[in-house]
Amino acid sequence: MLNIGQNVIDGASHSLAEELLRETGEMRFLARGGSMVPAIYPGDAIVVQRAGITEIRIGEIVLFSRQGRWFLHRVRQILPSDSEPRLITQGDALATPDPPVLAEELLGRAIFLVRNGEQRALTSNLSVLHRGLRLAARHLPYFAALALSWHRHASRLKDLRGAAVVVARGKSQESI
Repeated sequence: MLNIGQNVIDGASHSLAEELLRETGEMRFLARGGSMVPAIYPGDAIVVQRAGITEIRIGEIVLFSRQGRWFLHRVRQILPSDSEPRLITQGDALATPDPPVLAEELLGRAIFLVRNGEQRALTSNLSVLHRGLRLAARHLPYFAALALSWHRHASRLKDLRGAAVVVARGKSQESI
């Protein structure tokens, strides 16, 4: 029996998704890591729109591919160049920036996310609260872990409430 490793499957699905983004101009995927807490949590559905490196602005969240992996990080700086600019990105919960993102690595910009059935725009203009939370996640050792734990518990509570409503509706329909 042929055993195909997970990396081969991930690589194929990444390639297909990247092709979909190039062809249609938009794609949707689930976030898996915690590097963008508190803006993006694992399990959030992210919608990415194709964009060229010259269209990107500081503060936007971009998706780029490097060594067969995707990264979804915020643009901190744009480095000018004779040929094409390079982006300096960093996860909101990470202490150090990424190596510069080249034009060929950039896949697009995140335009919104869907969390608990609600669509939220991802803009480059952060509120004072979000700036403070981002700084806390980056500089306080346990804040990001605490935020992830809170998010997991809040999501479970919402799921339980939803299940209770479904059960209650079923019971009320049985009595009719």
